[in-house]
Amino acid sequence: MKKYYINKVEQNGKEFFVLVADPRIIVRMILNVKAGQEQASQRPWNEGRVREIAKYVAGKFKEDDNKKSVGLIPNAPILNIKNTVAVEKDSAGYYIELPETELEFKQFSDTIEVIDGQHRIRAFMPEYIDVDFSENKKYDMVFTLFDKMPEKEKREIFMITNEKQVKVPSNLLRLFKRELDLLKGDEVVYDLVVELNKEDFSPLKSRIMIGAQKITKGYQESQVSKILNKSDTYKVLNARNIDQTTMAKIISNYLCAWEKSYDVKFNDPGKDTITKISGLRYIFFLFPACLEILANRKKPANPDEFKKIVDLLPDATEIDDVFTDDATAPSFRGEGATIQLAKDHTMKLKAFEQQNQNNYDISEGI
Repeated sequence: MKKYYINKVEQNGKEFFVLVADPRIIVRMILNVKAGQEQASQRPWNEGRVREIAKYVAGKFKEDDNKKSVGLIPNAPILNIKNTVAVEKDSAGYYIELPETELEFKQFSDTIEVIDGQHRIRAFMPEYIDVDFSENKKYDMVFTLFDKMPEKEKREIFMITNEKQVKVPSNLLRLFKRELDLLKGDEVVYDLVVELNKEDFSPLKSRIMIGAQKITKGYQESQVSKILNKSDTYKVLNARNIDQTTMAKIISNYLCAWEKSYDVKFNDPGKDTITKISGLRYIFFLFPACLEILANRKKPANPDEFKKIVDLLPDATEIDDVFTDDATAPSFRGEGATIQLAKDHTMKLKAFEQQNQNNYDISEGI
């Protein structure tokens, strides 16, 4: 057995301790609970999450095994001594003894309960620890250690460390991931959205919230990026082998066409549905069809040519203004309904264009 000195902490008359130890030792002492198994004081643990953390600790990010991470786990899991292990005190202070030999580990198995942070600890189990994590590498973690805590208090601790936390906005996490080169394939769309937010030619200039920014009636970068991806807007532009700035200009020209057709300004949004994120979602899900029609017409991707296509929508859909507050308005209250509406209108727009493609004035431009 090896002696580990621990620091005592007192809060509201309750004592607990701070332990610094190798998680590869602690993990061999925790209760044997299978993945997905219900537990009295916390949620079941997930095997996939454990494998993610194991890769992170080994210097690999989940998104790309070739990326190196720092692999630090500075926040302290919370442990509770169930039995066998005892908090002792000598002239130097409080301490506990942890096993060193195989025989000792067998004697001290199932003696420690994880109150919070079980995924972080289980990542060091022999069956999950990454092959690139050296057994000889020094790796200490900080643990908060309680001694034979009552069930009610265990549940309260788990609740206060989980339910009461404020979730970090995905927009801010995406900014950090981009700075760390962790967005993998999505960084090109992220950068495109950033360009749309900063260029003078863009109707979305200074309207997109990057990271933790707050903009009245603004659009979150994560929302805009998701729309550009999911609507295939980026995909159809990227297929044409054009650079990012050209993509941004084409998208801007497309938005300018909508501004002209519906007399709105995306950089000065009002109550109009078209200027809300649901309106942008509808618009971009129509973009691939509009670009296809433009290409078939052999016309440049400028605002005027895009506007000619946008202006076909009332005739193609038999709806004078899809963004008005009549019976069509509920379609913009949910993401799924908005996407379905855009897909339906895409089919009608393409069919209308096909029916009327032979009616163009062939004398124009002569």
